[in-house]
Amino acid sequence: MLKSKTNFLANFLNSNRFERIFLLAKTDFSTRYYGSVLGLLWAFINPFFKLLVYYFAFSYLIFRNRDHQFVLYLFTGIILWTFFAQTTKQGMRVLNTKRYLIQNIEINKVDIFLSHAISNFIGLLFNLFSYLIVWLFFNPDVSYSILAIPLILTVLFIFSLAVSIILAVIFIYIKDLEHLWDMAILLGFWTVPIIWNQSYVLNEYRFMLYVNPITGLLINLRNCVIYAAPIDWGIFIYDTLYTSIVLIISLYVLKNYSHKAAEVN
Repeated sequence: MLKSKTNFLANFLNSNRFERIFLLAKTDFSTRYYGSVLGLLWAFINPFFKLLVYYFAFSYLIFRNRDHQFVLYLFTGIILWTFFAQTTKQGMRVLNTKRYLIQNIEINKVDIFLSHAISNFIGLLFNLFSYLIVWLFFNPDVSYSILAIPLILTVLFIFSLAVSIILAVIFIYIKDLEHLWDMAILLGFWTVPIIWNQSYVLNEYRFMLYVNPITGLLINLRNCVIYAAPIDWGIFIYDTLYTSIVLIISLYVLKNYSHKAAEVN
């Protein structure tokens, strides 16, 4: 028993395996900009341009004389939600689009999902870099809570990965899931405090913190980067436990039903 666990751990930590995962992720990310003149520069130009558009639109057109901090508030939510939406939406088709890898190479299915999520996470890092430039422009208050950002992003990454795995297996059997998930993404955009004031969640609709962990992750991220406030560890621990349960379920589903999914194809 102990020997099998040791072998599993050694296999999981195998450097060749991680090298292959990151190679797949790098290839997937680079393919998005293949053939363009500026190449990977677009990964920086696009989010930076969007942020500038949001800044001028909300500061001078939609909400004239509105606190400029609102743009940071808004873009923080958009960055997180975009990563989750893209990772799960695209991840739903991973078992189909990467089927050739499963059939022709000895590769763990989890590794395919990991490479896909990492590819999107690289895009998230480019978005955050653009955000950092504008954030520094506003001379923000900085506290030690900013050190918690990697923890928040890690939980976000794992949650998005887990949801992608579950959706991908279900999608093999239920093709309508793609349209249903589009509706869920739209609903989530308006029920997570991306645009509206998050204080409503904390003061009046606290139950929303326990429905979707992204709500708590977003609130804690804003505490770190905008308000220089400590994160709410109670919310963070709950989000981490929630994510851990979803991850366990996703691995179980992948292990027990993904081979049947391949048969359906």
